Amino acid sequence: MTTYLAAGAAITAGVVALGQAAIVAINAWTAPTAPISLNLVDLKFEGGHFYQDIQPAGADSIRAEWAADISRGPLRLCGGGGIGNYDGTPHRFTPDDWTGDTCPPLQAGDVASATWEWRARDGYRRLSTKIVIE
Repeated sequence: MTTYLAAGAAITAGVVALGQAAIVAINAWTAPTAPISLNLVDLKFEGGHFYQDIQPAGADSIRAEWAADISRGPLRLCGGGGIGNYDGTPHRFTPDDWTGDTCPPLQAGDVASATWEWRARDGYRRLSTKIVIE
């Protein structure tokens, strides 16, 4: 009888240990992952150039669609869009390069707006901003 109890206890301990190992493995496999996002650190216009610093989070590089426009009052001066890879490297652009269009000389009060859209694990995300040229 003692042998049966010892064997039963050993089997029970083994089943409990395997169950705990399975729970740990399932939790590790289904653990939530970091969200994928782009974070605008800086966007400014100085000395005839745009300086843009966008940092990815949750991935080394994020591929995103972008759109950039520059307006003066109700008039759209230039604008365009495309697709870029954002790996955290800050960039310097002329207004033409920043918009993908031919821009006239910018003046104080002009408004530059940009939008980035990328696919995250749970759908699409968007980041938008505007700056006023000084």
